[in-house]
Amino acid sequence: MHYDVTITMHTTFTQQNFDLVLNLFETFNFWIVT
Repeated sequence: MHYDVTITMHTTFTQQNFDLVLNLFETFNFWIVT
């Protein structure tokens, strides 16, 4: 059951927020480096 929930969340997360989170990580990494 945990596996199914993880897959569903991952799929939804990827479809809706992957670009946003990727951008957020890039911004955060830039802030850390700078």
